[in-house]
Amino acid sequence: MAIKVPIRFRGDKSKTGLEAERIFNIAEWQKLQDSVANAHRVIMAKALENFELLPVEWLFMKNLSEDKLENNTLTYISEALSMNLPQATLLCSRMIKKGLIRKKTSQKDRRVKYLHCTRKGQKLLYEGEQSIQHAMRYWLFDLTDIEIEQYVRILKKINGFDIPITFN
Repeated sequence: MAIKVPIRFRGDKSKTGLEAERIFNIAEWQKLQDSVANAHRVIMAKALENFELLPVEWLFMKNLSEDKLENNTLTYISEALSMNLPQATLLCSRMIKKGLIRKKTSQKDRRVKYLHCTRKGQKLLYEGEQSIQHAMRYWLFDLTDIEIEQYVRILKKINGFDIPITFN
């Protein structure tokens, strides 16, 4: 079903200052989004299975490696991964037992525990990244360089989506 969705753009309002309307099929778009997300999950799982690493474990460590130390708390990582705290706690405990991460108590506040990747975790994170990138290159093999550039540009635009949308 095609639906008119008025979208307010924050871009250069000096030209029109008006809301623009786009017509698109939401159900078709959602189906494509779900398909791409599912394919990405499958590719990640396959790429990481040789390392005995679950995609969620890899994402957990990736978040630890990309964020500042003060963000490396269980609460912060659970929110970044859209997990509830009990799920994140179980995952964290499992990863500590596997020797992938460790907890360190804050010197400023003994109640705060920071999470860090161990050397083993850092090694698996790097090797997993290489494996995922190899699998992604294979997945995108049939696309031209221009199509890949367009795809990346669109994903970046969607990922940075902070434009307010109003539905009438």
